[in-house]
Amino acid sequence: MLVEFIVCVIPMLYGVYLAVLYHLPTAAYYPHTCTLTPEKLARTELNIMMYAAVEFSSFLGVTLLLQRKFGFSPLYQLAFVCETQVRTLQSHLFVWILWILQISLVHNGVDLEAPFK
Repeated sequence: MLVEFIVCVIPMLYGVYLAVLYHLPTAAYYPHTCTLTPEKLARTELNIMMYAAVEFSSFLGVTLLLQRKFGFSPLYQLAFVCETQVRTLQSHLFVWILWILQISLVHNGVDLEAPFK
């Protein structure tokens, strides 16, 4: 259930991140945002939100299936895990978000066109 929840939430968070990053001056240093036009951003955001809707429907489907099949609410299970393991979840999320979002950043002083001697 936690995996379904994460798979559902990550596209939504990425859509918000991309919309915020587009309006920041540092967007010129990210390969995926330096050439974005407002129309292309809108199309990209629409695609991300459609994917998030598909994942949310999958989350609802698994929730309903587990509730009917086993007679318990998976949302209570998810709430219990989120409540009792909040520090672990937040620390993993924080580290991975910092790592993944910064990995595509074009660093200053790097000239990949220069020949190595």
